[in-house]
Amino acid sequence: MTNEEYIHDLQSRISFQEDTLNTLNERVAEQEKTIIMLQKQLQHIYKKMKTLEMAIGDSDQHDVPPPHY
Repeated sequence: MTNEEYIHDLQSRISFQEDTLNTLNERVAEQEKTIIMLQKQLQHIYKKMKTLEMAIGDSDQHDVPPPHY
């Protein structure tokens, strides 16, 4: 393999690696957006559950018969 062929091979490899890195970077950015969206949805669900727990907890106190029964 001549020096010119070797340099060409290295350039091809570098080009391929740069393309792979760009693709991976795009995927990581997409995943970060997805994670942020899922975290927001989870927070929303958590708040809804807390609200429901409070509502159920309050109604349970009203359904309990007085202690003299």
